[in-house]
Amino acid sequence: MIKLRIAVLYGGTSAEHEVSVVSARSVLAAVDQDKYDVLPIAITKSGEWLLPARAPGELRAAEGALPEVGDGRAVVLREGGEVLASGREGSPGPVDLVF
Repeated sequence: MIKLRIAVLYGGTSAEHEVSVVSARSVLAAVDQDKYDVLPIAITKSGEWLLPARAPGELRAAEGALPEVGDGRAVVLREGGEVLASGREGSPGPVDLVF
């Protein structure tokens, strides 16, 4: 069975940045890994798109705060669904759906 590749965007420049990270945790936990190949893409508060160093579920926050996007490799989503990333590790390839 061929899996659909889904890019899950989270974070962002709005005041809801941290809420988006928490929502991404729920979405990624609920996705059927047997049917879908999920590629998390984090957006920092300054608007930089990243392949995150840690999955949303691994992000921790200071006591009394919500988690926010940290570090990762810069990424660009090109027309046609191709994801390009910086660094020597190569790019993760195309996606079928962006959520």
